[in-house]
Amino acid sequence: MRPRERKSSASRLALAVAGVNSVDQVGFFTDLRLETWPAPRLPVGISVGVTDQPGNGDLGVRLATELGWRARPWVQPTVRVSWQGRTAAHSGVGAGAGLVFDW
Repeated sequence: MRPRERKSSASRLALAVAGVNSVDQVGFFTDLRLETWPAPRLPVGISVGVTDQPGNGDLGVRLATELGWRARPWVQPTVRVSWQGRTAAHSGVGAGAGLVFDW
């Protein structure tokens, strides 16, 4: 086998399932995310997540959108805006920022 260079496609779909040591005590989190690149250095993602954390509570849903900027081939600052809720009385918006490192 020999390594070869491959060009990235303009979009990708990712599924993530996360849990801590004991799913029975902490709960689960599942996230489905679609990412597309409308411009060469501009990734845009949307995601939907379902969780019963913390402590196997009622199911909650999170809808999010994320915008990044490829500053270097290996670093990408991002901002995220989301809405999450378990019931009509327990819901709200969220926001955050982060750094993605690729190599």
